[in-house]
Amino acid sequence: MRNPLKIKIIIIGVSFSLLLSINLVQNNFYAKPTLKKWDKLTWDDFNGITQPFTKFDAAISSDIVLEYNDSDSSVIAYAVQNNQKSWKKKQEEISDYLLNHEQYHFNIAEIFARKMNEFIKNNPNEDYSFYDKKLSELKIKESKMQKLYDKESNHSISSIDQSIWEYKIDSLLQYYSNQTGFVTDFYSGAKAYFPQTPKFEKGIDSINGYSYRYFAIDKYNMELALVTFQYLIPEFEDLEESIKQYYTDNELEIKSFEKNNLDNDIKLVIVAEDTVRNSITKDFWLSTKDYFYRASARYLSKYKDIVRYTKIADNFINTFEVVNTEKYWTQKFQNTNLDYEHRNLNNPQPKDWDCLVYGEEDQYVFFKGPVFMKNGSLILIQDIPDSMNNKIKYNFLRLNNDVFQYNKIDSTDHFLYIPYQKIPERTFNIEFGYVPVEDSIKDCYKFNYQTIEITPPPQKP
Repeated sequence: MRNPLKIKIIIIGVSFSLLLSINLVQNNFYAKPTLKKWDKLTWDDFNGITQPFTKFDAAISSDIVLEYNDSDSSVIAYAVQNNQKSWKKKQEEISDYLLNHEQYHFNIAEIFARKMNEFIKNNPNEDYSFYDKKLSELKIKESKMQKLYDKESNHSISSIDQSIWEYKIDSLLQYYSNQTGFVTDFYSGAKAYFPQTPKFEKGIDSINGYSYRYFAIDKYNMELALVTFQYLIPEFEDLEESIKQYYTDNELEIKSFEKNNLDNDIKLVIVAEDTVRNSITKDFWLSTKDYFYRASARYLSKYKDIVRYTKIADNFINTFEVVNTEKYWTQKFQNTNLDYEHRNLNNPQPKDWDCLVYGEEDQYVFFKGPVFMKNGSLILIQDIPDSMNNKIKYNFLRLNNDVFQYNKIDSTDHFLYIPYQKIPERTFNIEFGYVPVEDSIKDCYKFNYQTIEITPPPQKP
């Protein structure tokens, strides 16, 4: 026989829980919701009542809305998040990883909002009902994508599927935006596709003797990188052996090695494995007359299913190309008010120009050029590392006995310029570089420089 007192206590407990839940729901019902337009989420955006009897720790409520502007009769779509319908469990049951999963639900909504805005742009001056009907169609597709995202990532439990979905969603966000996703290094001409804006570094490795420019993202359980090197010694004695030594020094075991020579360029495709860190690296190397490029994709090899990572790596490397950026620099130079002075060393020098002392050679910085303009003049652009910008007083260039002093314009583009009247008809050498601040107030200028050989165009105006 059941204990009546025990049954009564259970009923009272359940009743109290129901009353408490009803009270909380009522309080939440009367709370004014905030509709947050697409942006980065925080846990403070999740203020709804936790759903009872659920195994999940959080859920986002997102939607796509149309906003009508009476002043110009325009319509625009927004992805929004409802803070009162988005909920989370206790603090100890949530994490940044889970918040990231919910963020990508919001990102999916933003993809379809952008699709809607593209439709509005291509179909202007229609009634609101016309756009509302299209939005209803897109919401059905969005809902299917949201469910598939949860299903394949197992609500973020499967980290590899979560990463693959993040790559897919980021790529779609790029596609339906004003940004193409392609990043161009205007100094070297290197170009490749990144699903998100990559971090950027530049600098000089004085030990190994090169300057570099580096773009990369470290996400999706992988790293995608685009690097351009400019060596102090333009040509290697043995390029293949130098690259193989690089893999040896980094404890990478080469699994495949392909070489292809095209004209004067050397192309290498190398797949290597790091058995200690359980990673695979696929590299595309390109050696040209001016620069040395590397498009690289590194991903973990511990996963049984690495086919999709291999596909992402191949897609990234296949987007790499070298483009001509001379038009970009020519136009930029034409909009620059270059402040420079020209002197000939054979002529008497002003009092503050008693001498020009050569400092250390091979004080290289990354540079673009030479670029010949239509009138035959020459420009060259130094890419001064950020750590050196405040340490440089002047940029200098010497062609035979002609010396050009360029006062700094800003901290980004350091143009060097030679008018066409001073350019020889045959191949010539120039020395260019900079004068450090600490030496510019002395009697003599210390000129840190590098030397390059230049062949002018066949015809000169």
